[in-house]
Amino acid sequence: MGILSFSIPPERRRTDMLRQAYLATPEGTPWSARARIANNLLVFEKAANDSAVLHMPWPLDNGPWVTVASSTLMEGPEPYQLPLELARGLLNMVRLTAWGLEDAGIAVPAEAARRMAAATRMFASAVVPIAQPSEGLPSAEQALIEAHAAGEALCEVYRQQLLAVRRRLGSKLQVLLAANLGDWVPSGTVGELLCSAFNAAVIPIPWRLVEPKERGSNWEIPDAQFRWSREQGLAVVAGPIGSFAPEYFPAWLGLYSGDLEGLTEVLCDFTHKVVQRYRGQVQLWQCGGRFNTGDKLLFAEEQRARLIAEVIQTIRELDPGTPLLLCIDQPWGEYLVSREGIYPPIHLADSFVRGGFGLAGVCLEMNLGYYPGTALRPVLEVNRALDRWSFLGLPIFLHITLPSGCGYDQKCQPLGRQPAWGSSPSSQARWVQRLFPVLVAKPGIYGLFWGEPFDFQSHEFPNSGLFDSAGQPKPALRLLRMLREEFLA
Repeated sequence: MGILSFSIPPERRRTDMLRQAYLATPEGTPWSARARIANNLLVFEKAANDSAVLHMPWPLDNGPWVTVASSTLMEGPEPYQLPLELARGLLNMVRLTAWGLEDAGIAVPAEAARRMAAATRMFASAVVPIAQPSEGLPSAEQALIEAHAAGEALCEVYRQQLLAVRRRLGSKLQVLLAANLGDWVPSGTVGELLCSAFNAAVIPIPWRLVEPKERGSNWEIPDAQFRWSREQGLAVVAGPIGSFAPEYFPAWLGLYSGDLEGLTEVLCDFTHKVVQRYRGQVQLWQCGGRFNTGDKLLFAEEQRARLIAEVIQTIRELDPGTPLLLCIDQPWGEYLVSREGIYPPIHLADSFVRGGFGLAGVCLEMNLGYYPGTALRPVLEVNRALDRWSFLGLPIFLHITLPSGCGYDQKCQPLGRQPAWGSSPSSQARWVQRLFPVLVAKPGIYGLFWGEPFDFQSHEFPNSGLFDSAGQPKPALRLLRMLREEFLA
């Protein structure tokens, strides 16, 4: 058994923070490792005696805590100083990014250079003169903050350069910016504001809504959503069909728990009805939502993959001309920490790409800043992860939510998702401002889908909407509208 231990400051021993920490391979695949606090140390026990990278949330500004990765760590008898190792990892990523920009002929901005120099000085003062290891912790934490700020400055120049290149090819970018309509047909002021910020709509067509009983179908809400989207001139992204999200399957499907053959038959029958009804009105089909993370109906990972393969083939047979996306949840694979999985998410997607299913792209679901969900990470790390996913050779679409608060959300069902500590409407807007322009500018990104825009409707992720519980717009919506007006067709 391998053991890695870390000395952690008392004020950072938050339960919610510690349970989100995990170890991963240097390539990024999470390990299933048991974490505990013992003798004021954070201790990880893992099956393999290999080096590892620690991923852990840390306060880097006044907003939500951000998950930072250390450099690769060897096992040893002495504990690592936690803030120092996180600072080492983040500073290394920032410096590599700066060198990459310089190699491409892009000058590192003065603000980024100043912050990198400050981070390096702070890091050196934390490492060199330590008589007692704890004496260097304030400098290490300051190095983390400075490195994070340097990374943000680098992202800004990266965004500017990419946008300049892409806009030379045309006045507007052909990127879909879509809002998921859920179970609601937009109307009134909310509908008008939604159309001002988005150029597409995601219509999920959940099975439980259309067939709440085993016999008979009710298409009233999806039909109205398609009609509204058409009237507003919005492109339509339909699905995901065959989703393992909690609110997708109808209650009566519990009769098929463990019955893969029976479920495949009824799901393909439902898929057949959906595609026959809406083909010709859909610009993109989505398939397989959360099939890599969902545990609905107690199927193993390979069985869920086989089920989604059948759904994909059904869609392809009925509507071969419309592009089809495969949906993958938690692209960093955080779910592998607490449950067994045969494949990391990118390998699972690659098996479908190589399987000859005619996929037009992959849609990565990133519920950023939620636990369980996808950890909120520096924009540089998000950009680096998307570079890895681009090796699949397919267009990438992103399904994104961001929290705007930590308080009680009366419309949130089911309960159990925890927003990042420190989330607020202003922090949600800051992350939209930091992240979305980089994503829009990045080659290979063809669509951004906001997962749950309405806090006043039933939803899964608390306080994730662009409209609050009273239907009033949050600051993030204005930023998305500005983004669409300036850059998108």
